[in-house]
Amino acid sequence: MAINVQVRCSDCGEVVERTLNQNDTEIICPECQRNMPSLSKEEYRSIEKTQGSQKLLGILSIAFAIGVAVMLFLYIGDPKSWISGAKSAVADSMFLYGAAACLLVSAILGFLSARREYVVEI
Repeated sequence: MAINVQVRCSDCGEVVERTLNQNDTEIICPECQRNMPSLSKEEYRSIEKTQGSQKLLGILSIAFAIGVAVMLFLYIGDPKSWISGAKSAVADSMFLYGAAACLLVSAILGFLSARREYVVEI
């Protein structure tokens, strides 16, 4: 799996978004052509593991956001379309509280999925 990092050159100060593969042997600055050896295998695996977990958290955040939409639809929707067919104040409030809880979980997971970025200095 490739990893996405920002590469910052220590000579010219250029910052570039770059995708690194495990097979890459060196990183070259596009501005001044300074080259540096690529990341070690341990660093690469660590970044790859972190970005993989961030991707999973992002997917879960989207799933909970879809859950919010479904629960709000059930809260606002016509009671005749519900399975029970009976309007109940408890059912109404449970859909609203469930939507609020899913929204909170979705926001937390979205924040956790986007909070870490890697910068490689060459």
